[in-house]
Amino acid sequence: MMYNYSTNLLRQTVGQPGAPTTVPRAMMVLVAIMSGKRCSLESLADTCKCTTKTIQRTLDKLRDAGFDIYYDYDRKSYALDGEMPFPVLSIELAEATALSLAESTLDALGEPDLNRALDNALEKIQHVIPRRQAKDWHGCRNALTAEGLVKRDYSKAPIHAIIAAIREQKVVEVDYESISSGRRTRQFNPYAVAFLNGFWMVIAYDPWHKEVRKFALDRVYDCRPVTPERRFKIPEDWSLKEYLALSVGVLSGEPTKIKLRFQPESRVFLERRLWNFPHELSKPDSTGRVILTGEVSGLEEISREILRWGRFVTVLEPPALREMVVSEARQILKNNE
Repeated sequence: MMYNYSTNLLRQTVGQPGAPTTVPRAMMVLVAIMSGKRCSLESLADTCKCTTKTIQRTLDKLRDAGFDIYYDYDRKSYALDGEMPFPVLSIELAEATALSLAESTLDALGEPDLNRALDNALEKIQHVIPRRQAKDWHGCRNALTAEGLVKRDYSKAPIHAIIAAIREQKVVEVDYESISSGRRTRQFNPYAVAFLNGFWMVIAYDPWHKEVRKFALDRVYDCRPVTPERRFKIPEDWSLKEYLALSVGVLSGEPTKIKLRFQPESRVFLERRLWNFPHELSKPDSTGRVILTGEVSGLEEISREILRWGRFVTVLEPPALREMVVSEARQILKNNE
């Protein structure tokens, strides 16, 4: 709607209704000048893929239409006095904050191709919004950081190829390094890419094990469609949300019910803690202790989580979880004696 309004207004002011090339060219010139970059006749001609004489005529028509365009001899650039007479694009502060958070998060991911793509997209947006809003955007970006959010290096992961395979539902062949079986070539049907507890994981159907599994994105070294090309369909009854429902972090295992008792000192942190798995918290007893009951996928990761709480938590159920925590605690003590 905004683009059509702006285009129609330009068609009227430039004086060539319906002209297929003049209006887009005028928009490109205005956007370039509004970007704050140095704009000479030559650079504008290069941007619009035309001659400098054509650019000069376009500038004259824009001036005639009321756009106060002048040449800044100090900067050796054309400039526009004031804002555009109509908004090409407008973003609210909340939208600027969301874009800044996305930019910061992707910076933390450390994937250079995606960073460049996002930078290019955001630069295009900044060129067509009012200067005040662009300034607010920069303020938001400087106030946000996602450092430490991502816990591994994903700069060499073939994320573009994986996303393309997910979108097109193509069976792929990957060069993958498994902790248990080492590095080898394998096939899978990629369903999704998920960010779990600081790690990027590929959720895919593994035909070898005949089940959906998680694959660490940083251990995928190459990804290409199989030859001859084959496609797959995600089962209608499969849900990513349900698949991840019992996960504490990134690992999977048998669904197991747990029961933990937390000391009074930890209650304020416990009540504000967002757990990925379904759980319930009891009301504090007479001493202020709280019982957490829930169900998790496997015990390995919940045992690590319990160790982080240290002396403030006691495992009540199941016995296997208690034994895992005790064994790990004893080994830690032995290593530090």
